[in-house]
Amino acid sequence: DDYKATIKAAEISVGGKGAYKQYYGYKATDYYNVYENMVDKSEALLEHLTKDGAMLDASAEDIDKYYKDHFVGYQYIVLDLVNKVVRDEEGNRVVATTKDKDGKEVDDDSYKTEKLTDAEKTEKQNLAKSILEELAKEDGRSFEELIKEYSDDYYSVEYSEGWFIDKEGQLINKTVTDKIKDLEIGEHTAEAIESGNYRYIVKRVDLKEKVYEQNDENKYAEFFKEFDAAVEFDKYENYVKSFFEEIKVDDAILSKYTLKDTFLSPAVDDYYNNILSQYFGSSH
Repeated sequence: DDYKATIKAAEISVGGKGAYKQYYGYKATDYYNVYENMVDKSEALLEHLTKDGAMLDASAEDIDKYYKDHFVGYQYIVLDLVNKVVRDEEGNRVVATTKDKDGKEVDDDSYKTEKLTDAEKTEKQNLAKSILEELAKEDGRSFEELIKEYSDDYYSVEYSEGWFIDKEGQLINKTVTDKIKDLEIGEHTAEAIESGNYRYIVKRVDLKEKVYEQNDENKYAEFFKEFDAAVEFDKYENYVKSFFEEIKVDDAILSKYTLKDTFLSPAVDDYYNNILSQYFGSSH
């Protein structure tokens, strides 16, 4: 069904089956059959080259190097200015529950919350400043201690040693990520980052060793279930790219062809001029 929907969308984008064939010289099904065949070949090659003992099989050293080269660690405190986390009689945060497919209640990856009173909202507006002042003291409490006391976010508390993400990924959202990208290890944000009804204080930390290892003692393991495969795919991509430098272009042959000559019908000019006029207001 997905395959048929993709083909139909491609055909509609250029005016239907006949238009697709007229503009490109082949049918949408021809293109996607070739494309899927290419994907199948690539997957077969990837599987062959990364199987146990093969040339691109990821070793323990490969995996650890990829982790250290591509990942970064942060501790962070989240302050919700609208809600507060519900705590039990002993002061522990209460984990929210949800129902599974069988209707049974199970713990959720979040905390139970309730609305702040007006007085609590006013008090919480100044909390970020108090936390930053505490961090500035030479004998102040550690960042991790402050997370455990004040943060309203499940993951920041449950993984208070650090949260480890790909350097190209995001921590929480784009606003936060843009503000923390230049932090050095050991540094924290000089001011609280404002985003909606939340305030964030973030500290860059060193990577925790081997958080990707799959064992029962590692609480981070669930977030790195496909890590070995990601490392192998990176090795595969780099291997394929190594052949790019060997590609030679024969300019004498290339000069005989132009983009315009590849179209089989002049009707395509009308189609593309229509697209250009939509975006730029005039045809070219």
